[in-house]
Amino acid sequence: MASAGCGLAAGVLAWALFSSLEAEVDRARTEALAAYGDDVVTVVVAARDLEPGEVAGSSNTALEEWAAELLPAGAVTSLDDLASAEVTSRVPEGAPLASAYFEEARGAVEVPAGRVAVSIPVQASFAVGGALTQGESVGAYVSKDGVADLLVSDARVVDASVFGSGDAEGLSWVTLAVDPGQAEELMAAADKGVVSLVVPGKGVTLGAEGKEADADAKDEGNAKEAKEDEKNEKDEDDEKKPAASGRERS
Repeated sequence: MASAGCGLAAGVLAWALFSSLEAEVDRARTEALAAYGDDVVTVVVAARDLEPGEVAGSSNTALEEWAAELLPAGAVTSLDDLASAEVTSRVPEGAPLASAYFEEARGAVEVPAGRVAVSIPVQASFAVGGALTQGESVGAYVSKDGVADLLVSDARVVDASVFGSGDAEGLSWVTLAVDPGQAEELMAAADKGVVSLVVPGKGVTLGAEGKEADADAKDEGNAKEAKEDEKNEKDEDDEKKPAASGRERS
């Protein structure tokens, strides 16, 4: 009987301790809600530590209620929003899943074969408001003393300071893939003047008008030269013909 009584007493004490801890947790939660706001949001949290490369899903996450003011930016509020996405950084157990855990790390730039990558300083106001996309073709002009010269007509954008940030207006530099012979000229121009980037529309080739004018002038010169050669050849043939005899003249 004594043993049974001791067991019962121990059970009562354990229940009392558990109830006390639960009450303490509830009190802390109430204080947090009072301090940070009464809005409670259901969010997805890590059911255990998640390592980079793991797919977040129903097997390793859970739903919990959190005070809205305590949540990180971009917190995931539904399992459907995960869409079997891989986390890119370690997520501690119990931490709310947020967009920061799924951001891809920026790696080395990919430079097209036969070209070199060169970075130049450029402001958004001189680069179509910073609205550049990776891989697109741009032209690079240098402006100095009120004159703009086309340096590169078909540079490829491989990287920019605003990629991944979404703040196009904060553009400060761009990395372009250009022909090896253009890299030095482009860097020197950026040091001496203001570089502007332009994005040509479909069917537009920068510098094409100048090239067509040069081609037309060259064709015109060739035609004129050919005409003069033909005239000279005819004159030479006339000089080589023998004079007509008197009988032929009569």
